[in-house]
Amino acid sequence: RQDNAFLRLTDKAYTLGLINEQLYADFCAERTLIEETIELLKSRFKHGELIDLFTKEPNFKAIVAAHAPGTLSDRALVTLQATFMY
Repeated sequence: RQDNAFLRLTDKAYTLGLINEQLYADFCAERTLIEETIELLKSRFKHGELIDLFTKEPNFKAIVAAHAPGTLSDRALVTLQATFMY
């Protein structure tokens, strides 16, 4: 799936020497932010509310960003959406 490919493949790419240390460090920071945001959202919303947020709320990006501990990239928002939808 393309919505989480960077999470699944970046560690492997780094191990194979396909990406540099700075890109890997940026990835690790983004992965941590995604994980922290998932935990915060789970603590603040019921599961059904999260599904509704990501499937029915046209302004879900702003709502999620307001609860995130840092600035989320578009890629991170897509990953979060897929996490709660699938």
